Amino acid sequence: MKTALKLLLSLALAVALSINTEEPVEVAQGICSGCHLDASLGSNDCNYSTSNNYHYSTSNDYNYSTSNNYNYSTSNNYNYSTSNNYNYSTSNDCNYSTSNNYNYSTSNDYNYSTSNDYNHCTSNDYNYSTSNNYNHSTSNNYNHCTSNYYNYSTSNNYNHCTSNYYNYSTSNNYNHCTSNNYNYSTSNNYNYSTSNNYNYSTSNNYNYSTSNDCNYSTSNNYNYCTSNNYNYSTSNDYNYCTSNNYNHSTSNNYNHCTRNYYNYSTSNNYNHCTSNYYNHITSNNYNHCTSNYYNYSTSNNYNHCTSNNYNYSTSNDYNHCTSNDYNYSTSNNYNYSTSNDYNHCTSNDYNYCTSNNYNYSTSNDYNYCTSNNYSTSNDYNHCTSNDYNYSTSNNYNYSASNN
Repeated sequence: MKTALKLLLSLALAVALSINTEEPVEVAQGICSGCHLDASLGSNDCNYSTSNNYHYSTSNDYNYSTSNNYNYSTSNNYNYSTSNNYNYSTSNDCNYSTSNNYNYSTSNDYNYSTSNDYNHCTSNDYNYSTSNNYNHSTSNNYNHCTSNYYNYSTSNNYNHCTSNYYNYSTSNNYNHCTSNNYNYSTSNNYNYSTSNNYNYSTSNNYNYSTSNDCNYSTSNNYNYCTSNNYNYSTSNDYNYCTSNNYNHSTSNNYNHCTRNYYNYSTSNNYNHCTSNYYNHITSNNYNHCTSNYYNYSTSNNYNHCTSNNYNYSTSNDYNHCTSNDYNYSTSNNYNYSTSNDYNHCTSNDYNYCTSNNYNYSTSNDYNYCTSNNYSTSNDYNHCTSNDYNYSTSNNYNYSASNN
């Protein structure tokens, strides 16, 4: 009986092995394979571009959660939260553009298109949400004011759409904020992707670091990408970290994907975060998408983060989209903010005016306001401005402006 059973098993195995199994078909990767799904952040970032006059898309899904209470916002998003702890935001940015006289679009941000005429639309959307006793409220000692001015103009003619979305939320518990996501894509030649992951935390003493990195290359046309990444965190004393990262590259056509992830946390004392992101791209035909996501969290005392995001692009034919996301949270102590001013002019028929005005003030400590002004020349002038002022009382005011 055992012998017969063994014979049957051997026969079945031989038949199974004789059956041809198809190899799995490999799925072709997209041109922007450098962008990956980060499950921990819940974000999908990828750029797609098509030949010559490109199709472009950028960062799509960002989900951030914080314990007990949190706020979510998308694209040109500013999240401000105070009261004992923590704000939370996410943003989704995507740009799509194609061919010659460009489609310029951004989800929840800016839409630019050119075709011998001029269309301009601006929309401001404000969303306020509260949970567990808050609605853009402050507690103890906190005031925050922020204003962003963005002016974009391109050669020939174009359509310009700007939308700003603001979400404000505060909660009694803790704020968790993560990730900066940058997507750049243009067509014809190469795909470029980078990811920067920064985690900063310090305690007890004073750390100061500065690094400047500049890469320059030119070839026929001009692509200029600059990112200034500033991370500040302190705990029980003061930690100051500054890193300036400049990437300057030029070529006729390209794809560029960048993902920057920043995690900031402080406890007990003073945390200061400042991040500046600058993207400059100039070429004959390209798509440019930039999305910046900032999440900041502090506990027990004070956390403040300020980020300035600038995107510059000029050329005859292009697509450009920009989204800026800001999350601010403070608790118990004072606020500090910084901002940077940059003037950038490019190309023949192009005026680019951008000013970022940030006013930050906190009670029981001080008010610090900064302003950024941008202008460029030659033909079109287009300006879009959003002004936000938040202030509270008690001590002194400090202001700085760079023009």
